[in-house]
Amino acid sequence: MLALVVAHLAPAEDGVFEASGLMRAETRWLVNSLERLHFSEIALEDLEMSELIVAFMEDLDYNHLYFTAGDRDGFLSRFSPPMVRYLRSGNLHPAFQVFSVFQSRVKERIAWVREYLDQDFEFNEGLVYKTDRSEESWPASNEEVDELWRTRIQYELLNELIPLMAPNSDDSLDLEDGVSEADVETGEPLPFEEALAEAKEIVAQRYLRLEREMNRFEAAEVQEIFLTTLARTYDPHSLYLSADSLEDLSIAIENSLVGIGAVLTDVDGYCTVRELIPGGPAGLSNQIHVDDQILGVAQGEDGEYVDVVGMKLRKIVKMIRGEKESVVRLNIRPAEAADPSERKEVVLVRDEVQLTANLARAKLYQIPVDGRTVPIGVINLPSFYGSELPDHPNSSDDVAELIVKMKAKGVEGIILDLRENGGGLLSEAVELAGLFIPEGPVVQVKTVQGDLMHHDDSDSGIVWEGPLLVLVSKFTASASEIVAGALQNYERALVVGDSSTHGKGTVQGIFRMTPPLFYSLSASGQNVGATKLTVQKYYLPNGESTQVEGVKADLVIPSMSDFLSMGEADLDHSLPWDTITPLSFGLKQEDQLDLILVQEGLIDSLRELSGDRVDTLEEFSVMAESIDFFRERREQKEVSLDLEERRRQQESDQSLREYFNEKRESLSENAYDFELFVLDAETETVEASVVEEDKDGPPLDVVLREGIRIMSDWLSVIDNDSSLPRAAVAQKDLGVTKS
Repeated sequence: MLALVVAHLAPAEDGVFEASGLMRAETRWLVNSLERLHFSEIALEDLEMSELIVAFMEDLDYNHLYFTAGDRDGFLSRFSPPMVRYLRSGNLHPAFQVFSVFQSRVKERIAWVREYLDQDFEFNEGLVYKTDRSEESWPASNEEVDELWRTRIQYELLNELIPLMAPNSDDSLDLEDGVSEADVETGEPLPFEEALAEAKEIVAQRYLRLEREMNRFEAAEVQEIFLTTLARTYDPHSLYLSADSLEDLSIAIENSLVGIGAVLTDVDGYCTVRELIPGGPAGLSNQIHVDDQILGVAQGEDGEYVDVVGMKLRKIVKMIRGEKESVVRLNIRPAEAADPSERKEVVLVRDEVQLTANLARAKLYQIPVDGRTVPIGVINLPSFYGSELPDHPNSSDDVAELIVKMKAKGVEGIILDLRENGGGLLSEAVELAGLFIPEGPVVQVKTVQGDLMHHDDSDSGIVWEGPLLVLVSKFTASASEIVAGALQNYERALVVGDSSTHGKGTVQGIFRMTPPLFYSLSASGQNVGATKLTVQKYYLPNGESTQVEGVKADLVIPSMSDFLSMGEADLDHSLPWDTITPLSFGLKQEDQLDLILVQEGLIDSLRELSGDRVDTLEEFSVMAESIDFFRERREQKEVSLDLEERRRQQESDQSLREYFNEKRESLSENAYDFELFVLDAETETVEASVVEEDKDGPPLDVVLREGIRIMSDWLSVIDNDSSLPRAAVAQKDLGVTKS
């Protein structure tokens, strides 16, 4: 038992790590948890161990730059047959052997890079570089590796060279630990030779740092990568958490450290934004987006940039965190950048993720319909938040409050905007759906044991009886998909937006390693890890899963996010879509008489009217051009290594981007007027920040504007159909009927 107190050991004499007793115990614990607790109930013997080995190689070498095809074949023949035995005994020897070869390949390549950087470069050889090699084969020979790296280094040099030569460039990265040339600090463009020398130094320092990082790798870090790879062969949301990662997760959940409010991940050595937390400085800035890459970090308003490419993610996160109200500057490569050398600086003030900035809010728009002005309300809900504490906000109560306030102003149609809602508390999702339907089932849950349970709205009261439209996107996930799907099942809401939502229909649980094997460690103060496993699956009242397929929109509006590969279906090892027995649900006859429902034929009529606008309005033609431009650039996997061609392309792309911005600004001049509604619980400071955010937000939201028009069309149908109940759109009782 004493051996378990040691978290990890130093490398063995041959350079290969050895597992401690604790690491062996953690590995056995994870294997046992995956087989007993994971929803799929798959035994190790049913997994393809060759896939695990290749996946681990790719987690180390995402772009297939270091390993060779020979390395892969050797690992497979050596470790695939006995891998199950290794895992069941907690033996991490295969993982450490693969990492040892990777470490050697990296060091060999760094030495090669140093020699290669001594050459002269003119960038006129007509070469190209494949920016995404994740689907490419590993090189078959050393000559092929050399040729690959020849283009790789020229690609990196050009990405630094072009900004240094650009007029008024102020985005260059500083050298190691804040050493930079004076003329780079001033942002003055450099002539080619000076810019090339500076670019060489940046790249050289980058690989020097990579070498140091490789030498500092510890056995526990390799274990975490390997065991997470194993967990993700079960599904993409399961993972192993070391003690350090578990602490980081707790910090993120509790918001106990100040930062920028972003979830970061490492993609091929680039710190990449995976998620923006609603209410955080990054999200509120409207300048940082999912898939943006952070290339450099600087402290304060005038601190020097530190290049973070290739740096360990945990170290980058520590650089970005800091004291509240302090300034951090980020050098960003935008996800939508047409050229990989494109940079922009984002200045953020660190702050805790403010719950008040994450609260529901609403706008009441005044829209002309059939010769009269009709109030249409839009409620933006970033997440399903809540607490059992008396003075803490709940999303369902807040949405109800906003509806009551808008009813007092005569609102006739309501749009619930869930496009950026990634989920939250299931209980709050059920409560919120209940604001619009009488009592009945909202979601079914299937456990790993096969047990079925359903969560119902038990309150027959309704806060809003009128026309309801739910806006969705590829970012609409988890609990928000349940709300959209349930309201669609009850024919209570029209679902509008991207063709389908994200498709995350699974539930994860975090299990700390606290069986008897670990009690002595806990008592001695030794930290242990945990595992995050998928343990349940969601189903709608009609028995259909939201997994992979998501909730399909009744009416699709063209958007940039709809063509992006960011749904559950795009992730490896996603659990499949399926169905279970539907529940008995629906609206009673008396309820149908009092509610505006999505009636038969309505969707076809609204789709035709919307389609006419999509075909004729300028804002949709501009959007189509923008989507085509972005899609073309995103699908372009090869980048020219010719300097002049790249500069011409960048100028052309910049002109197009300016054209799109001018068009959007021009079209936004005809935006609908609105009145902003905030919650009584919000302070004057928060209220002011909300107003400021609305003023400085995106100038044109084409999808929202079309959603408002669709609601206007629906209200026009109601105006012209005397058989529909008017009580729902001419409320006199302004109180909340939902307890």
